[in-house]
Amino acid sequence: MKKITSTTELKNAILLLEEKQAVQGKLLKEQFHEVRESLRPANAAKTLFSRFSASTDFKIGLTAAALSLATLYLAKRAIVKSAQKPLKRLFGSLIQAGVSNIISRQPDTIRSIGQVLFQRVFPKKQENKS
Repeated sequence: MKKITSTTELKNAILLLEEKQAVQGKLLKEQFHEVRESLRPANAAKTLFSRFSASTDFKIGLTAAALSLATLYLAKRAIVKSAQKPLKRLFGSLIQAGVSNIISRQPDTIRSIGQVLFQRVFPKKQENKS
């Protein structure tokens, strides 16, 4: 920076510094709002899910997990909830535990079923070649 020798040069330098400060303040506020938006739970979840959703293995695993949960829910709903007597409820709980055990021991089978279902629900788009 050159030496300031007159009051007009001083006023001009002050104006330039004020403009620079205003621009930097505006940029700082914009960055603050961007960071605040990215830290909101909903936006953080969207970002995290979009990163994982690009992975096909993640989608297949998620489908398999959903299939497992749906199977357990339906088994419980069909057997345990409909039973009025304690003995039937106990029997239903045992069946539910058995289904849970089978699902936990056969993750590859569940994964392959999930993969087939996923591919049927979300088929890949084929390019039209003319």
